[in-house]
Amino acid sequence: IQNQISTPDLQARVYLEQGQPEQAAALLTAQAEDWEDFLLWGWLKYQQGDDAAAEQSLKTAAFSGNREAHYYLGQMYERQGDFVAAETAYRRGFSPRASSENIAVNIYDRRGGNDLAPQLLKIGAGERQAQAWLALARLYERQQRFDDAAQLYRFLLTEDPFLQVAAERLAALSP
Repeated sequence: IQNQISTPDLQARVYLEQGQPEQAAALLTAQAEDWEDFLLWGWLKYQQGDDAAAEQSLKTAAFSGNREAHYYLGQMYERQGDFVAAETAYRRGFSPRASSENIAVNIYDRRGGNDLAPQLLKIGAGERQAQAWLALARLYERQQRFDDAAQLYRFLLTEDPFLQVAAERLAALSP
């Protein structure tokens, strides 16, 4: 069961998204109590440049199953120049959603297959959920691994055809 995110945590997240770690710190509990706290404290410490504390908190959040923590770990490792660790973290930060095509579903009390309601069963990834793999693709671009980057962008577009940033980056890589 996932913990509910408290209002101060949401406010702290907004401050962190705006690059204001001091304001976020004032809203967070002194001691991390759940995965969201560990994620937010790790993100805060990352923004403050305290990589050791950031890594410890983010690894705890990641161990608890939070995929977003892998994105920030990747960002930190990339900033440190450890591209192998960054790639590993980014890869762990995105989990494609798959559903079996052979399942039976009931829609309006009629049995049917998955193909009858793809809009109900296939939910796009969205930019926030795909941020780790978008960062990985950009890392590949920086390393001039353009084929690997293009492959990731194509995969993300398979997951969510409306993921505009992936479409734009793929178009920029195409000759």
